[in-house]
Amino acid sequence: MTNHLFIQLILIISLWSSVGISASSQIVTLSTTDTQKLIDENDWLKLARQIFLEARSTYKFEPSIVIGQAKGGFIKDALDTIEVLHPATQSHHLISLLRNAAFLSKEKRDELTHKAIKSARENTYKTAPHNLKSGELINIALYYSSRGDEKHSKELFYEAIREAEAGFTETGGNSYRRITDKINRAATEEIKPWMLEIIQANFRKTKNAKDLAFTCIDMAEIAWKKNNLTQSTMYIKCASTAINNIKNSKFKKITIKQLERTKDILHYSNTTETGSYFSQAIREARSGHIKKSYQIVSKLRQNLYVDHKLSAYKRVFNDAIKRNDLIAANYFAERPVRKLPYLTITIWKTFAEKQFGTGEQKSALISYKKASSVLNKISASPKVYLSDIKSILQLSESMLRNNLKNDGRQTLLLAQRLLGKIPENRVDDHAKASILVSEALWQNKMKNEAKKLFKDTYDYTLLYDTNKPHKHRKKARLLSAIGQLAVTFGTLK
Repeated sequence: MTNHLFIQLILIISLWSSVGISASSQIVTLSTTDTQKLIDENDWLKLARQIFLEARSTYKFEPSIVIGQAKGGFIKDALDTIEVLHPATQSHHLISLLRNAAFLSKEKRDELTHKAIKSARENTYKTAPHNLKSGELINIALYYSSRGDEKHSKELFYEAIREAEAGFTETGGNSYRRITDKINRAATEEIKPWMLEIIQANFRKTKNAKDLAFTCIDMAEIAWKKNNLTQSTMYIKCASTAINNIKNSKFKKITIKQLERTKDILHYSNTTETGSYFSQAIREARSGHIKKSYQIVSKLRQNLYVDHKLSAYKRVFNDAIKRNDLIAANYFAERPVRKLPYLTITIWKTFAEKQFGTGEQKSALISYKKASSVLNKISASPKVYLSDIKSILQLSESMLRNNLKNDGRQTLLLAQRLLGKIPENRVDDHAKASILVSEALWQNKMKNEAKKLFKDTYDYTLLYDTNKPHKHRKKARLLSAIGQLAVTFGTLK
């Protein structure tokens, strides 16, 4: 989904952050000596707390700071971070805290939940207070749903619907779109059938054609996630009809573009009554027509938004794995539709795991060798990318989990060596990859290597020139990720 529904909140944060940036001109940083001392003493939680505070002083609006502080158990710090944010965003951040704080008493959790509800209800920002309230209330309803509390989830859900309807005539209001957008972004298990039934019973109350179109687009994606293809198709048709009623040519063009993007994601084809192309390919593979399935996949295209061929290839392969159809899975594994190193690693790693699971250990070892066959190619390449590092780490973890200790360890150490080949202009990718490798080293008892890489990554943040546009945001995000890594080190002894 695009971020068009967050424009208002982005404007709020942008205006508010003009104060925050100047206030954080005096950024608090740990000295090299203090950092090394805490690392040597394995005082990871104290180090994590200091790094989060440094991230906050760099750019207090970075949302992952509250999440990291919550995970580390620094609840007072997290509440202090939330307190200085714009009131329109505080309910959202309180729910982030609640979702990520593992050790909260029931009393404290209830207190903070009620505080989030109060904050959402008191949101009266500018011209669209009802609209903003609907989004914040639905966020809390989804949180209750995640905890299995259907009673309170329904109460907040209905309240969000009423706020959305009260905001139909607000300047900048967008009907149910803030609600459907939040649901679309939620974890699938949080989305309950009764939620979709309530929206389906109300969404046509929307009078604005543009808002109705975007609501239907969201609902098409949501229905797809819940495996309701019939309902998804109905919402696609609803969006198409609504678009025809949009008078403003600019808005009409934007909405058409969004619908086409959604159709691409859903692999929706107007010419195929039996469903999407990938569904046809899966049906053929399930029927034993593996070659025909592969032919369907091979003819698919790639556009600006989606690589249909690659996406369908992965879906058919993964479906075969789930069905324990090793013949179909092997056929597709032997014929990758894209010559991408990470794809080769991922496909053969997955195949090997399935073979181990079915007791075919000798065959699994062969598959792991095929997954490893591209490692030399990656090593010889002058450039390595974040996707390569991620796939190598996943291969290492898989090998170690299946008791291939030496192979897994060597693969992990290879990932560590390849960090230096990430292009210099991909500074954020280098930092992200270093954090992933450092965590993997720590989990596999290579703590000295993990500590050194942790320190190198933290020192790297000192090179950020926060006077350049957006650099303070990127530095804060990186510091927050490093802080969360320190929390991991502190909890994984």
